[in-house]
Amino acid sequence: MRGVNRVSGGMLPATDLTAVGRKAGQIDVRIGYKIIELFSEGLYSSATKAIEELVSNGFDAGALNIHVLLAADLTAPDASIAVIDDGTGMDPSRFEQHWLIGVSNKRDPGYVAPLSRKQIGKFGIGKLATYVLANRLTHISKRDGKYFAVTMDYRRVPASKAGKNAMATESVPLDLRELSETQAKTALEPWLFGEGDGYTALRLFGAKARKSWTAAIMTELKPMAGELRRGRLKWVLESAIPLRDDFHVYLNGEAISRSKLKLKRVGRWVLGTKDVDLPEPAPDGEKTVDRSAAADAVHGVTYSKLGRVTGYIEVYADPIDTGKSEEIERSNGFFVYVRDRLVNTDDPGFGIDRNKLRHGTFSRFRMVLHADGLDDELRSSRETIREGILTNIARNVAHAGFNLARSKLEQHWRDIEPGAQVSRRVASTPASLTRRPLAAALSAFFEGSYVPRYLVAPGDLKPKQQAALIERVRESGEGADNLIKSTVLEQLAQEQPFAVLDIEGGVLRINTLHPFVAYFLDEYEDEKSSVPLELVAVSEVLLEASLVQTGLERDEIVEILDQRDALLRELARGSSRRNARTVAQALADAATDQRKLELELIAAFDSMGFSTVPLGGSNKADGVAKAHLSGQGNKPQTYTVSLEAKSKVLAGTKVTAKAVGVATIARHREDLHADHAVVVGPDFPTKDEHAALVKELAANRKHTSKTITLLRISDAARLVRLVPLKRVGLNRLRNLFETASTPDEAKKWIDALEAEQRARPLYRQILETIFEEQEQDPNELVEFGGLRTALRRGPKVDISQTELIETCTAMSRLVPDLVTIQGSAIEINQRPDNIMKALAAAIGEYPSSERKEDAK
Repeated sequence: MRGVNRVSGGMLPATDLTAVGRKAGQIDVRIGYKIIELFSEGLYSSATKAIEELVSNGFDAGALNIHVLLAADLTAPDASIAVIDDGTGMDPSRFEQHWLIGVSNKRDPGYVAPLSRKQIGKFGIGKLATYVLANRLTHISKRDGKYFAVTMDYRRVPASKAGKNAMATESVPLDLRELSETQAKTALEPWLFGEGDGYTALRLFGAKARKSWTAAIMTELKPMAGELRRGRLKWVLESAIPLRDDFHVYLNGEAISRSKLKLKRVGRWVLGTKDVDLPEPAPDGEKTVDRSAAADAVHGVTYSKLGRVTGYIEVYADPIDTGKSEEIERSNGFFVYVRDRLVNTDDPGFGIDRNKLRHGTFSRFRMVLHADGLDDELRSSRETIREGILTNIARNVAHAGFNLARSKLEQHWRDIEPGAQVSRRVASTPASLTRRPLAAALSAFFEGSYVPRYLVAPGDLKPKQQAALIERVRESGEGADNLIKSTVLEQLAQEQPFAVLDIEGGVLRINTLHPFVAYFLDEYEDEKSSVPLELVAVSEVLLEASLVQTGLERDEIVEILDQRDALLRELARGSSRRNARTVAQALADAATDQRKLELELIAAFDSMGFSTVPLGGSNKADGVAKAHLSGQGNKPQTYTVSLEAKSKVLAGTKVTAKAVGVATIARHREDLHADHAVVVGPDFPTKDEHAALVKELAANRKHTSKTITLLRISDAARLVRLVPLKRVGLNRLRNLFETASTPDEAKKWIDALEAEQRARPLYRQILETIFEEQEQDPNELVEFGGLRTALRRGPKVDISQTELIETCTAMSRLVPDLVTIQGSAIEINQRPDNIMKALAAAIGEYPSSERKEDAK
């Protein structure tokens, strides 16, 4: 019935597609059920990917047009899917070639591709993609004025038999049928008529019919076909296949074209052009020009191993990663093409550690990369790429493109009046809340009555200069005289405050090593979302100034600010409510997940009592941990450890010496002014590579007088558990870093710790004394000094200050919900008997080898 788009209703033709025409021959297909399972279900794991494969076959066949037709209800019994192309078509010999499983001549030296196109296919298995969609596949094709048809019913493929080679093949005979034009037209009628350009662009019959064509009709659809979503398929057809002047694709009549983002673009940079130089980690390459190539491929970069790479980078002012997943697919990230076919459809990060791709930039970034040199690395499905040298080079080029985009975006934000939003907000806030408190704090500083921690001012000004600066602050407003001219993120120090305002220069420096800033830094990467962070920083500065203005005593101001800062640091701690055993288990479980391992390593050191900050990003350690020890005299002791996580995707594999990167670890350690570095991984090299690594570690220690310690994840997790159980302080942990370099040395140190027996801890006496002290003054925390005195006075317990702190710290790590330490004080929030039960339960969950009875 003409004029009706039958496919939209899912109708099948009256003619039986398997019987139409007369038998003109037979094709013997050598195939086995197991092969089909491996080559289709294993490779083409989604319905969308199977359709994409059929479209790619049409491209290789020299098609100018391809029309994909989906029934409206793909779950209906009469539903069908058709993919029609006007490529070279198939005659009997080409049908025989088509059904050779695992054989393809598309890349043979003597093969002349239709329209001289670079061939996408090379494995000879693309036709098996249809197995996941339908039980029956019929090809009807026109070539040299004749019409032929072949039907494959996958249910006829023999199942593998017991005792037989699972990969054995048997012959499946397919009838080759020749059709008249009328028979072919009748058979294909449901897919010939409808609304849209696809029906007119690809005419199969009549005066303007294409000279050759092939229709692949899938019937008796399988459940996976019902999973097809048109929005997802449309995006894949837009993004994943070659769309160009001589190749057009249609979906249910609608023309598919490269989607263009209609958003404000910061810039576009073509690889290989004069002003585009990729930073690290891109290898050295030579810029090359090919005037015969397409516009975006005229310029490129040629690398010695990977070959020529072309493409471009785009950065947008606003995020481009929004939208409903079934309506629009990703617009951001990397789009890597091999022979004009997208190979990372579902991996926007192209396998690059997402911790290195800051979200603020990544959500506004897209990079199109054509790298035909990766062709040999493609797996059969063309959905994944083998890991190897070429893949690593391509990833380094892509990562460098991201780094370039990030620098361009940061420059863009700097060009939009640095700190403008915060400056305007502060300027529009009443002077009584901003300028007057700052002027009062500045006056107190010049008078010598108070030294601010959040405010920096020159200390060598003469009285007239001081008065002028105070007046300028008091009267400042919008414009050139605003209080804040710019904001910068800067590594100050872990113990330094949240932010510092340089009052003379108008620069607000936000401390990226402050735990609160560090833990949430990813949330504040652009000019819009950074405003909350900047406003919190301003409020910290103004809080101190306001306290000074009220006339409080210096000690009172310091106490308030200390409590406020402690709260911010505590809120930022990711592991604050997990006990040591839980943290240790999470660390062990993260061995195959790089980002998770980084976070759990930070949590592990936090659990052991260090002040920790996550870092990450390009050319940085994953984190830094600082130990604050009990003071000697008036000078507290500290030491700092840089933290490095090295995961492996496959369990049981080792981190190579090259991946450890002793020189890089040492540089990260120096950048942080750290005393030690710890590298944690699943395992490390043995034998020859191990010997070389040991020499390198020893040489670094000798040259710098600083250390690098390699720790297996299993030993690191054990250490986290043992620290509270054995009541190990930070001072003793320093001995581990000072004496152990190799994983075996570290294991030996931890083995010795596990074997130790210590006097049974005085948990009950300490808890009961804390409880009594809290009852006497519920509004005050119990200071360790006062607690020690109370223990001597009450239960007659004489314990050193160090041992008391270690014992209390151990309880806080075993039952963090019940025992809390704040600086030099402790607090409990349950009766001692309940806490003792919780401690017994927590220790009872430890491995028996670690939970040895302590000596009485």
